[in-house]
Amino acid sequence: MSIDEFLNFPDENVIYKVSSDDKIIEELVGVFNSENANESNKTDNVDENDDSNELPIISANAALENLNNVRLFLLQQEETVEIGRQLKQTDSLENFIRKKKIRSMMQTNIDMYFH
Repeated sequence: MSIDEFLNFPDENVIYKVSSDDKIIEELVGVFNSENANESNKTDNVDENDDSNELPIISANAALENLNNVRLFLLQQEETVEIGRQLKQTDSLENFIRKKKIRSMMQTNIDMYFH
């Protein structure tokens, strides 16, 4: 089959026209815009309909590292009166996270699961 036979249907007197570059670009932009809009609507609907999304589990080590970043941020601030109070709060958070870390590393027995 030749190209002319492929592009020109003999039963129908229809000739395929090649669009200009500008027209092709406009059509592609339209297609991608509609696909992006459909995908964003789908993801919005999935988030609304699916309540089973769970938050990622953050380890105690990662929490301590991030708390250290917060502490460094606070130390770089110039307001010393309020910063002292907030640093005490980070100390209490650090104690809480360390206790959780110790509890998670403790050996458990089967009785703990039934209480």
